[in-house]
Amino acid sequence: MQPTVEDLFLRYRRGDPRALAGVFDRAAPEVWRVARYLSRSRNEADDLVQATFLAAMQSAARWRPEQPLVPWLLGILANHVRMARRRQRREVPAAAVVPRVPEDPVVAAEHAELRELLRQRIEELPETYRTVLVLQIEHGMTAAEVPLEEYLAAVR
Repeated sequence: MQPTVEDLFLRYRRGDPRALAGVFDRAAPEVWRVARYLSRSRNEADDLVQATFLAAMQSAARWRPEQPLVPWLLGILANHVRMARRRQRREVPAAAVVPRVPEDPVVAAEHAELRELLRQRIEELPETYRTVLVLQIEHGMTAAEVPLEEYLAAVR
């Protein structure tokens, strides 16, 4: 009979670091699904899962063996999500700090022409490259924010 995730975490607390790998293998998929639901991107969900397990390792002594482990981990996850949201609310967007200077009409026309030329050239690319570029250029996503599937399709 296979040990429960709670049994494995108890073994980890008692000094068996390999038992934590079993906890992660069993609990991480559910924790990640909840993290993905609560986050804005896959990367953020990955970071939240990592932070959750790191906090669980650091506060392993606080877990009570009579309580199920996964809900305890999800509580840690929820705390990390709340903290991340608070940090985001405190950050002042750069646009709010720097006043917008009216753009010179000549410069605006040049930018519009460049954007149109760029749009035309992107349309000529194969679909896999086009998707990644549109996500980055038009939607302002960084390379790290572009979904992994799109990126992998573009580099193959």
